[in-house]
Amino acid sequence: ALWTVYHTIDSQVPSPRQAWQIVSERLSALRRIPVHGPGVPAGPWYMLSCSNWLPYLWSLNLLALGENMHTALALWQAGMAEEAFLLFKGNVLDSLFMGLCPGNFHMSSELDTHRQEAQRDFGDPIGITSRALTEGLFGIQPDLLHGALTIRPGFPAEWSHASLQHAGLDFNWRREGSLDTYEIASRLPKPVALTLNLRARSIRLPEVSSGGAIISGRFDPDAVGAPAAVIALPAAPSWKITVNWSGPAPAPLPAPHGVYSPGQALELPPDVSLAQIDDPQHCLTGGRATVPGHHTVFANMQEGECRWSLPISFDVKGGAPALGA
Repeated sequence: ALWTVYHTIDSQVPSPRQAWQIVSERLSALRRIPVHGPGVPAGPWYMLSCSNWLPYLWSLNLLALGENMHTALALWQAGMAEEAFLLFKGNVLDSLFMGLCPGNFHMSSELDTHRQEAQRDFGDPIGITSRALTEGLFGIQPDLLHGALTIRPGFPAEWSHASLQHAGLDFNWRREGSLDTYEIASRLPKPVALTLNLRARSIRLPEVSSGGAIISGRFDPDAVGAPAAVIALPAAPSWKITVNWSGPAPAPLPAPHGVYSPGQALELPPDVSLAQIDDPQHCLTGGRATVPGHHTVFANMQEGECRWSLPISFDVKGGAPALGA
């Protein structure tokens, strides 16, 4: 169920690879409900059924806003920014715009066949929608116990600017060509050091400056889905940071997972060899899919100092391969 995913990831139990595997498996299993209606912009927005439990039970199979928003946050935490935004926007459209009471945070969606829209301005989704917005989409994660502030933006790739004004912090970001500019002003109760964790636009470290000083960065070797550049800055009341990207773009995520018969050879992305593949679920034998079910393997990507894991998800359906297949 959705809570299996988001509680585990939000509690920081799994490794980055394990988090991706958890989310990928549930996204493949749960029913996606397209969000559409009069005046709703066309797009791939959707909601998720809370579980694939059968027979139907109202508390397990709902289209529940709180569960969906917490799952969107888990998707951002796992590194699936594009997918997280589709789920987040679908739920925002459904609840705040399509619902019986505009601006409302409902308990369940009008698209829910059994419950429809119920319990308006429900407490559960209000807090977690705020967290999905601030911690997921904007990636703002303060840790005052350790005097730290991490910002890991999860914006869609086509965005060129975003801003957030919050009681504890102002955040402004703008993209012009290869240049990203971040302006951050802290009103947190104590000074904090800042760490930017940025989805890398190239496999070369960017040129970073702040306050006239050149700032060095590094790649996160544990990044999954895309390389990530990590930039650390000392505590200050505010920062203005410019990040100038150059060089080749990283390999894109493969197309949506395929379906294989047992014994069929796994298709690899261009420029990825079988020697690069890690198979933590032991679902491949000699590069062939042999274990029924949904699986994710990882290609170990490296060029220079840029290292990351490229996930390849797929389904294996059918019985065991025939002898000698």
